[in-house]
Amino acid sequence: MSASKDHFSREEVDELAIGQLQGPESDSALMALNGFAELFGKAWVTDYFGGARAPGLVRAITSLWSDWTMMRSLPKSQDLIQRWKDGIWREGVEPEVRVVAALLREGGEVELFPGMGSRIPDCRVKAAG
Repeated sequence: MSASKDHFSREEVDELAIGQLQGPESDSALMALNGFAELFGKAWVTDYFGGARAPGLVRAITSLWSDWTMMRSLPKSQDLIQRWKDGIWREGVEPEVRVVAALLREGGEVELFPGMGSRIPDCRVKAAG
């Protein structure tokens, strides 16, 4: 049973996690799966699982959503979305999101896609302190 054709119900999240998530962890998973479903569509999220049911996969996509929410307000973060629509691992976007979020957690100042002459790197970082 689904919340809608475009969103995940709590029951669907519980099924994906084979009933292993409780309380706040289940709430975070529901928010993450529906957040990605809003960005890319429910099929994109379902493709991540490849037919598997595992709490580890649900935790991984929940962690990725947490990383995305850390960086989505950065200027030019939306430039990642077009590449990311092709799939969670496409074009190296997933590792970029993870690295940028880690840098932000450590207090780094991150500028996405800074112009540097004819080259455009993924980011420029100024270390904290």
